[in-house]
Amino acid sequence: MKNGIVVGIILVLGLFGEAIGLPLLVLYLFLFGKKPSLNRKHLPIVLLILLKVLWITVVSIVYNHGTIYSYCQIISVDIMILLTIFIKKDKGFYKGLFVAIALLFAADLTFNIWIYLFGADPLGRIVGTRPDDFFHRTGGVFFHAFYSINISFIVILFSIFLRHRLLLLLAILNIASNGSYRGVLTLMVFAAICFLLMRRVKFKKLVVISIVMVAAVVAMTVISIDYLGRDSANYYRVFAWGNAIENIMIHPIVGTHTFSVGELSNINKDTFKEFGIAESAYLNYALHYGIFPAIAHLIVILFIFSQRVRLLYSRNVTGLFNFQFIGAAFSGVVFIDTFYGTVLGSMLTTMCYGLICISSRDVDKPKKLIQHA
Repeated sequence: MKNGIVVGIILVLGLFGEAIGLPLLVLYLFLFGKKPSLNRKHLPIVLLILLKVLWITVVSIVYNHGTIYSYCQIISVDIMILLTIFIKKDKGFYKGLFVAIALLFAADLTFNIWIYLFGADPLGRIVGTRPDDFFHRTGGVFFHAFYSINISFIVILFSIFLRHRLLLLLAILNIASNGSYRGVLTLMVFAAICFLLMRRVKFKKLVVISIVMVAAVVAMTVISIDYLGRDSANYYRVFAWGNAIENIMIHPIVGTHTFSVGELSNINKDTFKEFGIAESAYLNYALHYGIFPAIAHLIVILFIFSQRVRLLYSRNVTGLFNFQFIGAAFSGVVFIDTFYGTVLGSMLTTMCYGLICISSRDVDKPKKLIQHA
C-alpha cells in the first residue's frame, strides 16, 4: 500500500510539471520498485510501442522536428504505458494509489465549489465560459476543465470498484457541473460501454458500435456549428480535423515539419495551421510523424481493449464491482475518446490506464481489497 501511495503522490505532482514528474517516477520505480517482469501476452504491445517510438525518434532527428521537450512530450504516453507493464503490483498498491488520487479530487472539488460560491477559485483565478458551455468552465486545482474532468473520471472508476458511493456521486456531479460538454460526453460513453459489457456483447460488435459512437460524435460536432456559430470550440475543432487530414494526405509517410512550437497566444484558424493542432491523438501522430505511428497507436489501444474484454468474459465475474469489468470499460472509453478527446494524455490518466487496463489481471476480488483498507 505504501508503494501505491508514493506512486500516487508522484502522479499528482506530475500534473504540475510532467517534465519533472515522469523522471521522478522512473527514478523511484528503479530504486524502490519490485523486480520488473513481462507477461508474454504484453509482448505485442511492447514491440509495437518500441517501433512507434523508434519511428518518431528517427523522424524527429532527420527532419529536426520540434524541440527536445516536445519530443519527450509526444513519447511520454508510450513511456508511461511501458512502465506499467514492467512493474509488478499487488492489491494494496491500488488502494494506496487511490488514497493519493482521492485527496487530489477533494482539493479539485473544493476549488470548483469555491468558484460557484464566490466567482473565483481560492487563488483568485476567475473562470470564463465559451459560447458552447452550459455552466462556468470550472478548472479545479489546475485551472483547466479537462484536467478536472479526468481527475473525476479516474475517481469514478476507483469508486465503483471500491464501492465508495459518496465519492462516486461527488465525482459525477463534479463532471456534470464542469460546463464543458466533453465531461458529460465521457460519462455517456462510459455508461454505454458498461451497458454493452454487462450484456456480454461480442468484441467485434463492441468495436463496430464504438466506431458508430465516434461517427455520431463527429457528426453532432459538425451539425452543432449551425447552432453555436463560428466562435464556438466545435467550429475550431472541425477545422482542426479538416486541416490535419488535408496535410496528412499531402505528407502521409513522415508527416509535416513546418509547424511552430510553443504557447498559443490566441485561438483562431491561423494558429491551428501554424502549430499543427489536430484535436485528435491519431490525427496528431499522422500529421506530425506520418501514418505509421498513428496506426501503431490505434492497434495498441485496440489490442488492450480486446485483451480486457476477453479476460472479463473468460472469468466468472458479474456486475460492475470488480476490477476486470472496470478495466474493460476504461479501455473501451479510451478507444473511443482517443479519436476526439483528451482522457489519455495527462500523466495521471495515462498511468492509471496502464495500471488498470494492462497490468491488473489478478486484481479481481474487491472484497479482499476492501478488507485491507
